[in-house]
Amino acid sequence: MSIQRRTVRRGPVLAVALVALSVAGFGPALRAFAQDDQSAQQDPPSRVGYVSLIEGTVSMHATAADPNATDNPWAPASINYPMTAGTSLWTEPGAKAEIQIGAARIDLDGGTEVDIVAIDDQNVDINVPQGRADIHLHGRQPSENYEATLPRGTAALMTDGTYRLIAGDDQAPTRIGALYGSVQLLEPSQTVPVETNNELVVTVGDPLQYTQQPLQDDAFDHWVADRMHRFDQPPAHQYVSPQVVGAESLDQYGTWQQTPQYGAVWVPSQVNADWAPYREGHWRWVAPWGWTWVDDEPWGFAPFHYGRWTQFDGRWGWVPGTVVERPVYAPAMVAFVGGDPGRGPGVGIAVGIGIGVAIGWVPLGPGEVYRPPYHVSDRYIQNVNVTNVSRTEINNITVNRTVNVTNVTYANQRAVTVVNHDAFVNARPVQGAALPQAQAAAFTHPIAAGGGRPGAPGGAGLPQPTAASRVGAEAIARPGQAPPRAQLQMPQTHVTTQGRVVPTAVPAAAARPGPAAVPQPTRGQAQPVAVPHPAAVPQPNAVPQPHAPNQPAVARPGVQPQGRLQAVQPHPQAPQRPASQAAPQGRSQAVQPHPQQRPAPQAHPQAQPQPPHPQPAHPAPHPDEKKKDEHPAAFHGSHGGDRNDERA
Repeated sequence: MSIQRRTVRRGPVLAVALVALSVAGFGPALRAFAQDDQSAQQDPPSRVGYVSLIEGTVSMHATAADPNATDNPWAPASINYPMTAGTSLWTEPGAKAEIQIGAARIDLDGGTEVDIVAIDDQNVDINVPQGRADIHLHGRQPSENYEATLPRGTAALMTDGTYRLIAGDDQAPTRIGALYGSVQLLEPSQTVPVETNNELVVTVGDPLQYTQQPLQDDAFDHWVADRMHRFDQPPAHQYVSPQVVGAESLDQYGTWQQTPQYGAVWVPSQVNADWAPYREGHWRWVAPWGWTWVDDEPWGFAPFHYGRWTQFDGRWGWVPGTVVERPVYAPAMVAFVGGDPGRGPGVGIAVGIGIGVAIGWVPLGPGEVYRPPYHVSDRYIQNVNVTNVSRTEINNITVNRTVNVTNVTYANQRAVTVVNHDAFVNARPVQGAALPQAQAAAFTHPIAAGGGRPGAPGGAGLPQPTAASRVGAEAIARPGQAPPRAQLQMPQTHVTTQGRVVPTAVPAAAARPGPAAVPQPTRGQAQPVAVPHPAAVPQPNAVPQPHAPNQPAVARPGVQPQGRLQAVQPHPQAPQRPASQAAPQGRSQAVQPHPQQRPAPQAHPQAQPQPPHPQPAHPAPHPDEKKKDEHPAAFHGSHGGDRNDERA
């Protein structure tokens, strides 16, 4: 977000400088530089999330970025499908799912919707309009922001930890828990910290009121804890950057071996003798990259979107390459090839691709340059190849342009896989549609080898997507289950100059009759806090009421009070929900306001503070009182207490 603002500000200055220098005789070179700089602004994201687990009935909605695509229906979710801005996931009651994004693992209970709002190098921003999502954050960088917007505010995850987020509805409260770590609730007028091993209960009604209470374990906590232990310190991170999404699964499904030529190589276990990369899965069209490989294996994300493959000792091994701080995601590390027995290269490509007979691909080996079939800048080509290709080879593509792409021999040429045109564009399983190897061996001529530069051939030789390419062949005949309408609208939000998403207005909700009022003391003075009625406790697996598919997601209008907060428009890829009504901005005092709490924005008039309610005879415990750890060690992880001690 902040990168885009810097680019916008420097644009006019850059334009003036280019005009001046072009007059001095540097026009052609500078025009090329300006074109590449503009292309860099349009490069796709360097990282994505992905669906790492599906149990039960889980649906997905992926908004296509290209203007020629029709609206996509909710479709059955696919394991290893990339999750980027604009995609949503819905678990029916009783189902479970998991999404991995950067340093975060997001576990979804039944009856939960998660909308991906933004993913870039610094920010992961999601919406949880209904249900429950537990987030385990491990390896967060200081410059990164991880935030989740709930119906009554935004939860900012400040440190590594395990967090419980329950959306609530118009009758049940929103709940934000910190098993360990540091989380804050951001709402229009203040910041409310949540104590470790406690949950913040945000009650119904307006103004919002809060109370903190010890966390209580349930069955979903045990399910999350069982999965959490597998990802605390994966051996894969000795050889792979922690930012390689999906690397946590490698150690469970394979072994690492040292080789004299490539260093550490990961070898998958329990695969057939004739197994080869990019052969058990299907192709999907995922914006903004285009054709994307979706593998069938539970470990099949990292090895097919990063690194290279090689054969040694009769087995296939994945070569992650040099460890870099920010590896770049690619839709598939392959070279697309065409050909036709008995015909020349040009005729073969035209017949095999243009008419739609067949299309093939070869896994790239170490040292081979990945040429994106989508338009990117030279900088992107360098960054996506830097882990496995020498600078000299990359410069041959981006600077010298001396590589003859019509006569390329690939290291893994014998592992070419070929399917007919219909199987490719309709997202059908490759394994059952692949041509015999004797026929596939004729496909050797590279296609889509333009290097991804604007004006280059790019992906001109690849097929155009179909409806099945975007949602999957299965979804055409059997659309996925859409989530019901959330029973409480999501808040309006804006983005600060630091890239933090904070609410502009939280929707009001009618208070449920019958709650008892008990005091919630702060330092020096007790404040009234509404305690939810027992019937208002959220039930994550409550059966939702059905409604028409394609329920849009939250809109994100913004404001810029006093010139301090950066306004943003709704994300162009996010499914839209009806905009909420702005609630009065007066808010009750938090249980324990953040010591560095910033004053409320003055762009909106503040309502008069509410007079205090009479104080009941039995006050609640003081919030500063240290809570006794009621959770078994499995729920904290062996490092949870140590981290808290270090932060203290």
